[in-house]
Formats: sequence, C-alpha cells, structure tokens
Amino acid sequence: MWRGTWGIIGAVVAASTLLIGAVALVGVLALRQPSTALPVQHDAAPNRSDDLIDRAVSAYRQDDRESLRRLVEADPPSDIPPEVLALARGLYGALENRVAEALDILHAAAQHPSVRPYALEIAGELLYQQGDFRSAEEAFKAAIIADPTMAEPHRWLAAWYYDVGAMDNALLHLDHLARLQPDDFRPWRMRGLILADFERHAEAAQAYRRALQCPLPPQVAAEIHAELAHSLLAIRDPEEALKHVEQAQPTADNLALHADCLLALGQTGAAQEKARRALELQPTHLRSLMLLAEMARQQGDLDQARRYLEKAAEYHPHEFDTRFHLMTVYSALGEEERAREQQQEMERLRELRTRFTELHHASMRDPSSADLRYELGQVAEQLGKLDLAIDWYRAALALDPSHSAAQEALGRFVTDPSSTSP
Repeated sequence: MWRGTWGIIGAVVAASTLLIGAVALVGVLALRQPSTALPVQHDAAPNRSDDLIDRAVSAYRQDDRESLRRLVEADPPSDIPPEVLALARGLYGALENRVAEALDILHAAAQHPSVRPYALEIAGELLYQQGDFRSAEEAFKAAIIADPTMAEPHRWLAAWYYDVGAMDNALLHLDHLARLQPDDFRPWRMRGLILADFERHAEAAQAYRRALQCPLPPQVAAEIHAELAHSLLAIRDPEEALKHVEQAQPTADNLALHADCLLALGQTGAAQEKARRALELQPTHLRSLMLLAEMARQQGDLDQARRYLEKAAEYHPHEFDTRFHLMTVYSALGEEERAREQQQEMERLRELRTRFTELHHASMRDPSSADLRYELGQVAEQLGKLDLAIDWYRAALALDPSHSAAQEALGRFVTDPSSTSP
C-alpha cells in the first residue's frame, strides 16, 4: 500500500537536504490548477519512452480518458520499459476514479528513475484529494528531489502550506515556482497577498507588479490592480495607487479604495462621491462608512460622523477602529459615559487582536501544530471573523484529523448555517 509503507520514497525524503520541516491559507488563485500547456521536461533528447510519458501526462492533465485508454490498451513497442506503461495505467485508473488501484500502480512505477517524478507528483495530487495531506506532502517533496525542474509539486506544496498558515514555507515554494514558470502570474500574486497580509506592503507591491507583467485574463488583471493599489496606499503613495484602482472593477471595496486615494490627495468631494456609491452597492460596507465618518468629522459635523460610526458599529461590532473613532467622537460631543463604554470594548478587542497576531506568528514557526491553529480559530470567533475561524479549524483538522476540539468547533458551523460572516 502507498500509505504508511513508503519504501524508496520515504528513504529518499529522509536523506534529502531539500526537506522543509520547519519554518525556513488559494481558491482565489487556483494555484493548484496545473498549467496544461507546459510540456513534460526531459533531461536528454526525447525518445519513444519520453514521448509516451509526455502523451500520458498531458492526457491526464486534460482529463482525456480516451487517449489514455488507447495508450493503455495498445500493443506496446518492445523498447518501451514496463514502468512507463505502468505510469499510463496508473493515470488511467486515476481518471476512472479507481484511486486505491492507481496509487498502488504509481507506487510501483515510482521505483524506476525514468518515471519517478511523474508517478510521485500525481500520486501526491491523488493523496491530497483524498485528504491524506501528510502523505501527499511527502510525495511532492520526493518528486522535487527526483526532478528539481518540476513545477507542479512546488505549486501544490505552496498551496498546502498557505492553507495551514505556514507562510514562510509557502513563500519558499512560490519562489521556486516563479523561477521555474516565470510567465505564470499565480505565484507572484499569491506572494503579494501573503506579504500584504503581514503588512510588508513594499514587497507585496513588487510582487503584484511582477504579476501584472505576465499574460493575464482581463478580470484577473483588474483584481491585481486593486490589490496593488491597496499596498501602494499603505506605503503612502496615493497618486500611484489611484492609477491602479482606476483600472479595477467598481465594486464596493474598490470604490472605497478609490475614495481613500482621493481623500489622501485632498479631493474630499470626489472621495465622498465614491464612498456613497460604494454604500449604494453595499449599505453595510465598513470602509465606506468609516471614510464618510472621517470626512464628516474633518468638516466639523460630529453628529453626522456619529451616525456613520454608529451604523458601522451596528453592522460590524467587532472592529477595533470603529470603537476607537466612536470613543473619540463621543468624547468630543461630551458623552463621556458612552466614550468609556467604547474604550472598554476597544481594549477587549485590542487584547484579542494582539493574541491573534502572537498565535499567527507562532503558527508560522511551528507549521505542524494543530493546537495553534485550533486556538487561532477560537480567537477568530471571538473577533467575529467566522469565515476565518472555519479556515483555521479546517487547517487544524488537515494537520490532525482526530483533533476532537476542532471537529466539535467546525461541527457547530455545519449544523448552524447562519454562523457565517456576512
């Protein structure tokens, strides 16, 4: 069986200096989706075995069962090694959803150097899809050892480490992937998102700019322009940020970002117009309410600022900044009791945010700890970030499927569909 008794695969992984066991969240980027147009790489001039491997892997990537079936059922040329034919049979079994059989065939085929990288990489995909993440991780690492020029294992490992919050490991594999496939925007974009999440916005902006140099679908390009604008605004370059947000779709988030840029450039009237348009699209939009409150306060209309902030607190009760600005406005209006109430809630949220940051950094230092990820889920719940809490509970279970506390916590969301973020 593939699981548990790895044979040569385990030995290769254990001996390798390429292992990443310690510190050195994908759907949006479809990072796990392979680049089907890229050919299989061979070390020497292609021969008939290389051609069959190329055809088999390409058919598998394109979900072409008929081509794989013909390869498997055809009379093989006498000079084709049996392990090459075994690879084709394993891939065909995988497409036919005979996963256990396919894994056994791929495990046997992986003993042979000529097909080892492909057998390991595709076995890793199957194991990942079956929820056996640890075995998948081993298979992908072994595939990289067998062929350091293979991109797909890096793609899957980057996505896996992102999902479980091991961001340093994710960044390392994204760097490898970007070198191997420099025209693929996805590793650059994911790198930008990770760096922006840790407020390393200057580096994030560099990554986004590099992504924009790649061939891009128009919708994706518009999304990356908005992400770049956010990082540029964070490093106090509103003029450059404005150029990019103008190329983004006019969603509520992007209209509010547009308003942020205009306000930073002193164009208050235009900023108000953009923020109001955002509220027309999404009446509970937090950033737009906050911007309109700030502009009202700057214009001396504290009552209007109060109304916007009270709406923001009603719709988003766990936001620290909302509480802080409400406290300030209540104090300016002489409502000291209400100001003290906001200060108490603000301090509670500050403690939770500090704890979340500490746990997040600890999870990066310990990429295998399910307990840390469970606790991150708990704090995220207390902060009202329910979708984020679900992600962390799932990350805990990915690392330890028997983690009973994470199972129970996630079960509460499954049984209560209303328990999700708006």
